[in-house]
Amino acid sequence: RNSHITLSFTESASVMEITFSGPSWATLGGFVGSIAENNNTSILVSGCKRAGDINATATDTNSKTCLAGIIAKVESGHNTSLSITNTTSTGQIGFLALGGFSYVGGIIGFVSELTNLTVGFKNVISLGLIAPTQRDENNYNYIGGFVASFHHNTDMLLMFDECKNEPSIESHLPHGAFIYFSGFVACFSGISSGTVNMNYLSNYGNISVTNNATTFAGGFVGQIDSQSMMIAIYHTTNYGLINATIKVSNEIGGFVGSFKSNARSKMIF
Repeated sequence: RNSHITLSFTESASVMEITFSGPSWATLGGFVGSIAENNNTSILVSGCKRAGDINATATDTNSKTCLAGIIAKVESGHNTSLSITNTTSTGQIGFLALGGFSYVGGIIGFVSELTNLTVGFKNVISLGLIAPTQRDENNYNYIGGFVASFHHNTDMLLMFDECKNEPSIESHLPHGAFIYFSGFVACFSGISSGTVNMNYLSNYGNISVTNNATTFAGGFVGQIDSQSMMIAIYHTTNYGLINATIKVSNEIGGFVGSFKSNARSKMIF
């Protein structure tokens, strides 16, 4: 485990195409694949641009695929600060998964098992189609225009300010267990003590879904399944459409798809 890590990108561009296919876990990011098991970590991305497609085919039925325009995965650590400002991510993100878990975000994929976490997005634009496909009925998909999933973090502060999501999510999955979609954050799961502020945001991304899975979809959040969270959404507009053909069950909302089992949590509009 490392300590006192600073990672900074300023006025930089990633324009290459990134492709993966194989029987192992894929962690693909336009700037960073994985940041894990670090304490006192500072990650800064300012004035940057990501272009070029990202595509993965995971052939392992027990895989954990993390794909994102900027950072695919941030996992396990204490005192983590992540700031992304004046940055644009474009280019299609696509994947084919045979099973397991898939986390796909226009900016960040999977943020998990962190304590004392601060994340800030300011003047960030997410562009480009997100197109997932999977062929196993035991698959879990988390797909967000900005972030796929915040998972089991403690003492978390998340701030969005003057951000815009434009990419559409087109998902035609023949099978699946649970699928989460959103223009900004697909899922908050197992968060203990978290504050989320969303200010002056615009979502133009459409969500088009055809599947046989339990589905949660929202313009800004797919599902909130956490305790002791305060979520405030101000001066925020959803222009995107949600078109769903689902044969099992669905929870869909223009702003939030599902607000579940949230002891001591509050949402303010």
